[in-house]
Amino acid sequence: MRIAIHPELVQGESFSARWAHELTIMGHDVDLVSLSDPDFFPRVNACAGFLWWFPPSAMERDAGRRLLSALDHGSSVVVHPDWKSCWHFDDKIAQAYLFQAAGIPIPRTAVFWRFEEAMAFFRQARYPLVIKLSFGFRGNNVGLLRSRAEAEAMARRLFGPGLATLQPSRFASLRDALRPIRAGLCDLLGTEPTRSPLREQSCMLVQEFIPGNDYDTRVNVIGDRAFAWRRGNAPNDFRASGAGRQDVDPAKIDQRAVGLAYGTARALGMRTAAVDMLCHDGEFVVSEVSYYFEPFLVRRCIGHWLFDGDEPRWVDGVVEPETAILEDFLLRLTPAGLTATG
Repeated sequence: MRIAIHPELVQGESFSARWAHELTIMGHDVDLVSLSDPDFFPRVNACAGFLWWFPPSAMERDAGRRLLSALDHGSSVVVHPDWKSCWHFDDKIAQAYLFQAAGIPIPRTAVFWRFEEAMAFFRQARYPLVIKLSFGFRGNNVGLLRSRAEAEAMARRLFGPGLATLQPSRFASLRDALRPIRAGLCDLLGTEPTRSPLREQSCMLVQEFIPGNDYDTRVNVIGDRAFAWRRGNAPNDFRASGAGRQDVDPAKIDQRAVGLAYGTARALGMRTAAVDMLCHDGEFVVSEVSYYFEPFLVRRCIGHWLFDGDEPRWVDGVVEPETAILEDFLLRLTPAGLTATG
């Protein structure tokens, strides 16, 4: 079987190198092909499958979401991640809509596309509220609005010049003031302006704040496997993502969280899903989902839950995440995918 792989630009955690090595050992033909190659589509369309582990960096995220969705929609090639797994990647507004459409339990969430609607909401809201830009990874662009004044000030920014980040910067106001001047100079000189960072503008997402959570639970679903750990909040912070305080002890994992994560992945049609959950009034709710995850934490898990019947069963042993993804991917190509060659 011939399988195309997009090589990764990052060094160290290379899924593409591992996949190419394992597929070659199995006897499959591997074609390392980049989106920038002029013959990309003829080469990929000549293959049975295509794999690309693209990260959340802006350029690769945007290219990967568009490409994988196009291939899954317009060709017969089996892809990973498929469009159901990646079209909403690093887009919290898209995820908020998706969760509600699929009936996934989440914190109360409001998305505003009009300034007046946001201001009306903030007049009667309960504080604090969680504010999220639609993009951001490892806890970036998530913050708290502690009062109506803070919420209204944030709305004026988002429905005005917009924001590239929620992280404070001494130069943000100056940068915003100079932006029209820089654009005018570019027009005068007939040059292209330098590419600005991604900005949130003319929309706003807020969620209810759920107190009493010193950690969240992350469950990585890969096919019928589930790997889980708890992530402690950063000191004096309500955010766990990006804090670097993980606990992979399976005895501390609530089985309800494992079941909710697996059910969420299946409901959304995601073969690979990192599901983040909080506890709310004794029940778990989903805060975010991503096809992408940090592989080193899966490698630290001493086992995983396997969903091969009515109830998940525990399986001891470390599993490489690249191998788990590849095994599930090959089974999508053919039931005998693990041994098929040629």
